[in-house]
Amino acid sequence: MGEPAERRATYEDLLEVPDRLIDGPDASAAFAESLSVAFLMLLESLSPVERAVYLLHSAFDLEYAAIAPIVGKSEDNCRQIARRATAALGARKPRFTPSREERHHLATAFAASTRTGSLDQLAALFAHDIELWSDGGPSARARFGTTRVASKPIVGKRAVVRFISAALAGAPPGFERRVADINGEPGIVGFVDGRVVSAITFVVEDGLIRSIYIVADPEKLSRISLPS
Repeated sequence: MGEPAERRATYEDLLEVPDRLIDGPDASAAFAESLSVAFLMLLESLSPVERAVYLLHSAFDLEYAAIAPIVGKSEDNCRQIARRATAALGARKPRFTPSREERHHLATAFAASTRTGSLDQLAALFAHDIELWSDGGPSARARFGTTRVASKPIVGKRAVVRFISAALAGAPPGFERRVADINGEPGIVGFVDGRVVSAITFVVEDGLIRSIYIVADPEKLSRISLPS
């Protein structure tokens, strides 16, 4: 008997990068950790097939013989793909996990710098090779205020500061921001008149912000409420 349609759909969904779900205050710590921005960004570095094989084996605990027909590869090939994916994730994984206090400090400093418009202070928080990812939803012309959401990652301190500066200048009228837990990690929620319009999370390495992920997709933002 074949796999149920629901489970087959789940397998196919693994070929895509998982959504960075934003959880409210009642989400369990274990579930939030499994959806951490750092882990999801590492998955994004894999090819679709590598991602599917890795997750099917590690998350669904499937044997390679069962994975092979799902991804259209041989069993031996799946085993090699899994080894390659594991090695790639290990190479990109930070050597040290920053403390919650360190992440909260950087999120607070980021919010303060954007509030005062101090670009020099903002740049001082960033790693030299910082990456900024933004998600405005399915529209290729999604915007945050008057600023178009970047469809590709922005790399490098100067480019990221320039993008954030433009986003701040074009922010919606009445825009405010607040440090809050997002996916179990300190981040920043932006809101206008009590309505959430953006969520920012960070990956921290060696005391600096290594990656920024901005969600401006209204559908995903509808899953959270304004933090108290």
